[in-house]
Amino acid sequence: MDLELLVEQGEVIGYALIGVLALLGFTVIHLLRRRGDLKRARMAVHLASLSINEPRPGPIAVTGSYHEATTQRWLECNGQRVAIDGGIDVVRGTRARWRDGARTYTVGTGDTVIAIGVMSKVGGGSWRLVASPGESGVQLFAAKPRAAPPPLFPWRAPLFLVLCGGIAFGALYGTGSALVDVGPGPCTDTARLRLQIAAALPLAHDAALDRLARCR
Repeated sequence: MDLELLVEQGEVIGYALIGVLALLGFTVIHLLRRRGDLKRARMAVHLASLSINEPRPGPIAVTGSYHEATTQRWLECNGQRVAIDGGIDVVRGTRARWRDGARTYTVGTGDTVIAIGVMSKVGGGSWRLVASPGESGVQLFAAKPRAAPPPLFPWRAPLFLVLCGGIAFGALYGTGSALVDVGPGPCTDTARLRLQIAAALPLAHDAALDRLARCR
């Protein structure tokens, strides 16, 4: 097995490996953060869904498609129109943005939502929904919420990259040190292979080359 490239370009390859592993670790962290936030969002929606009822007077949670036009907002709930009066508080939405350390959710027209508030009957067979006492607006939960963990920039991304890079460096350095330690005795094909691989790992390059030189 010809691994001379590892010997010739070992120093470059070793530090390139650190970068690759750091990026892979960073990607895994990013995916785990999104997964955790989405799990919390879905749990909040699930808890809100436990109180869903058909439109009726009084405190209630209803589900339907959200619509808005100019200053009007309403839900279509199984063919019944529920007008939203006053403000809304989107607890979990289909879109999200972070600004000044605060997360803001929104929902779009046609999104299926759960709305929590106090309902009353109005003329024409329709309904009116207002905020529950003590709430700033009618609470809305998107049925399919979007994950929106805290942003990675400006400081989280560099911190995670440095952390992943440090772990990658330590792991590769430890592996290289173990591979270089082939012990005394004749330089077998297995020992030569170990040294060629070690030559492409951080801080093990020179030691591996020295040991290989004595094998030839």
